[in-house]
Amino acid sequence: LKLTSVLLFGNEKDCKKNTIECLDIGGKKGFILSPGCDLPYGCPEANLISVKEVVLDEYQQKIARVLKKDTIEEGISAKLHDYSKSNKLIVEVVTLDSASCPPCKYMVDAVKKATNDMSEKVEIYEYKISEKEGLIAMQSLKVRAIPTICLNGRVVFSSIIPDITTLKYEVENAIKSHIKEKSNDK
Repeated sequence: LKLTSVLLFGNEKDCKKNTIECLDIGGKKGFILSPGCDLPYGCPEANLISVKEVVLDEYQQKIARVLKKDTIEEGISAKLHDYSKSNKLIVEVVTLDSASCPPCKYMVDAVKKATNDMSEKVEIYEYKISEKEGLIAMQSLKVRAIPTICLNGRVVFSSIIPDITTLKYEVENAIKSHIKEKSNDK
């Protein structure tokens, strides 16, 4: 089940749709339905009850299949930055939360190390999907796994922590492309 976008920030309808989606993929035997790594603190009890209802009640499963035709994360997207107007390359790191997720911390640290001498050319943002703004960023950037690094809105490293040399190379190339695009706009 989707931890943040459905169980924590979604409603009962979202939970039912996500539950039936998982059941349709996993089948009825030899399948364990659960949230990813943990259950978010503050998850509404009604959301968990709606999951249970769909799992245990065939009638609720039929209802959920009708609901499934709608998008699960309806309307969650926003334009984060106008990359073409920025004088700097925008480096976005989408994480669960680098303070509590070790791979996320390694990804953020890698970005900081790789761009340490580029502060006048890059702007770094961490979007934590444990917060609503981070979830919106994740959806807007079309990020499918965390942690992920995006350069000017383009996913470059998804769920793979690059070595510093590789990351620095990608950032430098993105800076060159960004500068070239800015000069072409003038």
